[in-house]
Amino acid sequence: NNSNNSNIRGDFFKLVDSYRSHPSILKLYSSVFYNNELKSVSKNADDMLNWKEFKRDENGDIHPIIFHHCVGEDKKDADSPSWYNELEITTIGEYIDKILNIKENKIIKVEQKEITILTPYYKQVKK
Repeated sequence: NNSNNSNIRGDFFKLVDSYRSHPSILKLYSSVFYNNELKSVSKNADDMLNWKEFKRDENGDIHPIIFHHCVGEDKKDADSPSWYNELEITTIGEYIDKILNIKENKIIKVEQKEITILTPYYKQVKK
């Protein structure tokens, strides 16, 4: 009987526990798509909050996310319909180098295999 569990509707099961993301990252998705039910249950969500690259908001809270505006030029090679931006590639490379070489106290060591970069462009990944 599915009537006792609001997360089960017919053939659909709504997952509401996130094991990978900090609550700051989930907040928007939780409010827009999950009726504020999406929750972070990650044991490591706060591991990097002391990293100097993360800034405090107007309330003094630290959020483990960076928005970095790049003005670079969008390019497309003749052999591919996909786009890339060299300034964006360089910028994200600099952040990866910083993450892999963190020397600050109370921050867990991050390995390359633990880093994920999301981009909608295949060519951006290949560059």
